[in-house]
Amino acid sequence: LVIVNVWIGVAANGINALLHFMLLDVWHLGLNGSALALMLSYVSMFVMTLVYIIISKTYTATWGGWSSQCLHNWGAFIRLSLPGMFMISLETWFFEIGTILAGVLGTRDLGAQSVLIQIDNLYLVIPSGMQIACAIHLGQCLGANKPARAQLSAWICLVFISYYQTYAYTKYVVSIWGSLCREVADLAADLMPEVGTYMAFASLTIVCKGVLSGAGRQAMACAVLLITYYVIALPISVCLVFLTDLGLEGYWIGMTIATILGLSVSLAIVYRTDWPRHADEVAVHT
Repeated sequence: LVIVNVWIGVAANGINALLHFMLLDVWHLGLNGSALALMLSYVSMFVMTLVYIIISKTYTATWGGWSSQCLHNWGAFIRLSLPGMFMISLETWFFEIGTILAGVLGTRDLGAQSVLIQIDNLYLVIPSGMQIACAIHLGQCLGANKPARAQLSAWICLVFISYYQTYAYTKYVVSIWGSLCREVADLAADLMPEVGTYMAFASLTIVCKGVLSGAGRQAMACAVLLITYYVIALPISVCLVFLTDLGLEGYWIGMTIATILGLSVSLAIVYRTDWPRHADEVAVHT
């Protein structure tokens, strides 16, 4: 059903573009209009997905209706879901902290940070998709008691994404993007070497998180993120931003340090993973 979500996303993007045109260019609602358009676009995605599920009845193949069985095994579910939630939250919060730091430095730094975050989001679309596919496929392999295939798939994903290590966005792209404000564009372009280095390591780190999630080791991945980002990188970033002349560059240096450390630890964990044991654990839970 992935293709269905793709088409729903395409339709929602079309709705988003139309709403932005109407609310900004026709009715001149400004920033409030942009926020309203984005909110309505997300609502449209939810409505279209719900309508498809109801009409297609695709859920009937895997769900027989409500029963008392839905109250069973919540402990195992929560032990996996909570660390998985914090895996996403910890990284997102660190980006938000970077936005706050940039705002303290001034509007020019905040504008450059906004541009760089969007570039980062675009660049990491493919690794993020690989992360999801890897987690699902590894879970299926372990559920089918095929640990050797799970191990092979994990390393294939990591090798594949390693070929993605290229600066997809150059200083010229940043300059064009920020042409409405030359100071913002110049600062963003100057920071691209640091941001590009971060993105190169981040793409591998993202896939590593998918491997760990597929193996049911979300808690381990969460601990790695917590230590590398908040115990090590955050103090370094704050010191570099405010106690040196690096400014916003110091934040991205801290991000890069956290990503390299996290990648190193994650690769070590993947290398030492006992795949047959994890397959046996999956068999017990199912």
